[in-house]
Amino acid sequence: MDNVSDAGPLADVWVIDARGVPNKLTADNPNFDDDPIWSPDGQHVVYTSGREAGFVSGQLYQKSSNGVGAGEPLLPANRGVYDLPRDWPRNGIVFERTTQDRMQSASDIWFLSMPEKKPSLYLHNGFVNTQAQVSPDGRYIAYVTNESGSYQVEVRSFPEGAGKWPITAQGGSEPLWKSDGRELYYLAPDGKIMAVAVKTDSTFQAGPASELFQTTLIPEARPIERRYAVAKDGQRFLIAAPPPAPASTENSIPITAVVNWTATLRKK
Repeated sequence: MDNVSDAGPLADVWVIDARGVPNKLTADNPNFDDDPIWSPDGQHVVYTSGREAGFVSGQLYQKSSNGVGAGEPLLPANRGVYDLPRDWPRNGIVFERTTQDRMQSASDIWFLSMPEKKPSLYLHNGFVNTQAQVSPDGRYIAYVTNESGSYQVEVRSFPEGAGKWPITAQGGSEPLWKSDGRELYYLAPDGKIMAVAVKTDSTFQAGPASELFQTTLIPEARPIERRYAVAKDGQRFLIAAPPPAPASTENSIPITAVVNWTATLRKK
């Protein structure tokens, strides 16, 4: 099954089963619900909801993926705080927290242990730290930060946070691990999907980046959403690309159709 969310101030989370049948998971909430991620076993979905504190805040909620029952808050509502789930490794949820305008202020990476529901701060440096993804072996986090002055992809150890390894130098966003942990993908500033061979055995090592293919994606001014997914074998990508623009009529040559043109001929 896949989960999706429709955009806008009254967004909802939907689950689409293998038959392609959609089910509105958050029909119980008239306010917005957005940014869903799956639990490791696929039995639950965690998402950001504005049902408690309104549009100025976002609160982590959890609900059974079959839609049964009501959504369950994972943290208390806090006006002015926006929590955004990013990844759900085996032992808890990695989420991003902003305390002012989510588009303008710095953001921190937090970890919510499950099932204890105990939050702990993972990374705070006064900059934007976003799009965190835990490696398949659970030992590292890839994330995007503007600590250097531009948005770059970096890796840190997890859960300690010791050590820092830069992945990009010319800009990058939307990092995503291959399911075997041997590659790390990201979106380059020119819209290309890039791949970096990595090793996570004794210590972290990263090779040079290689270009996979060009996309129509335009990097966001502030990275928030991840707009692509990859199959377990790394051979297929699913990309949430905008529809193509309609063909331009500028400088086109008009065509005139004449009906019953034979009546204009002179008869001899």
